[in-house]
Amino acid sequence: MKAKLFILLFGILGVAAQVSANEKIYVNSEVTTHIVMPENIKLVDIPTAKIVGNQCTDNIVRIKPYLESDSLQAVGSYKDNELLGTITLIGERHIAQYDILYTPVSYKHLRAHENKADFVFRLLLLKQINNT
Repeated sequence: MKAKLFILLFGILGVAAQVSANEKIYVNSEVTTHIVMPENIKLVDIPTAKIVGNQCTDNIVRIKPYLESDSLQAVGSYKDNELLGTITLIGERHIAQYDILYTPVSYKHLRAHENKADFVFRLLLLKQINNT
C-alpha cells in the first residue's frame, strides 16, 4: 500500500513539474526579441506591463522589456533572471507559453538553437582559443 501511494505521489509531482516548466526566453532592453510560430497566431496574451510587444505578422510576435527613463522601472531596475511575466501564444492548432526573463547582457549574436548557457559557453570557448 505504501509503495502504491509513493508511486502515485511521485507520478503527480512529475506531471505537475512538467506542466509548470515553460520554456524560457531571455530579453534585454537593447534587443527586440522575435518569436516565430510554425502557424498563424490567433491570440497573444501579454499579461504584465513589464513586457511590451505586438504581433508584427501572422506568425511572428516581437517583445521587449518595458523601460521608461522617468518611471520607477528605469534602466537597471530589473535584476538578472527576473521573471517579467509569462506570455501565451495561441495558434490555429497549438498553444505555447513562455516565461520571459530579463538579462542585462545583450545576446545580439545568439544563434536560433542556442540558449543562454550555450551562448556563454561559446563565448568562453572563443576567448580561450584567442588567448592560446
